[in-house]
Amino acid sequence: MTITLENISVRIGGTPILSGMSGRLQRGRVTALIGPNGAGKTTLLRALLGLQPISDGTIALDSVIASTLSTNERARRLAYLPQSSAPHWNITARELVGLGRLPWRGTAQDPAVTDALTATDTLGFADRPINTLSGGERARVMLARVLAGQSEWIFADEPLANLDPRHQRDVMLRLKSAAHDEGKGVIVVVHELSAAAEIADDVLILKGGRVIGTIFDAPTLEAAFEMPFDLIPHGKGIAVLPRAI
Repeated sequence: MTITLENISVRIGGTPILSGMSGRLQRGRVTALIGPNGAGKTTLLRALLGLQPISDGTIALDSVIASTLSTNERARRLAYLPQSSAPHWNITARELVGLGRLPWRGTAQDPAVTDALTATDTLGFADRPINTLSGGERARVMLARVLAGQSEWIFADEPLANLDPRHQRDVMLRLKSAAHDEGKGVIVVVHELSAAAEIADDVLILKGGRVIGTIFDAPTLEAAFEMPFDLIPHGKGIAVLPRAI
């Protein structure tokens, strides 16, 4: 039910990208990775997925060293929504979402595909070629592909990019539901700090390849981004605003 990091480091071409990172990620919770550009957020996400080799340390999935998992087992348990939503083939939206069923030997006709299309408000254009969709529509279809896989963990890299405010809200609610209602572990890179404050149960604030804080407050954000912020409570959330110069 957990992913455990023990002193992991990543070096690429001799350059340290992540250094001495340890921690525990839990299912049933949303963990937000935030920090400035180049902080190591995407590298950490890819290392957790086994897509980026680590230089030191270990990553364990429910006490099993992640590197010992077979490719198919990893695909069944871990789902990845990368930053880019650019399609490689001009297939329909439904066919693309159906790719999420491949680890289970499923097809685009599986009920899980229709459920995922419905959950992401993409069922209405399920039969359109993916290259005819807008960037925001493609992003939601890519999220539907992840949901169709019915994995234990979802790793999403900037899932709110290219989305209008309504669909940003819908995606946040869907990811929260995946964690809180379905018991999945959701690890998400978020640049929209107010959205991160709303969606996250836990937060890892990165800078320079290290975790510098796990508390969402102004001093830690200011240390990470090297600028002042105002955190303004509203309703059940917090608006995070860069302080006016």
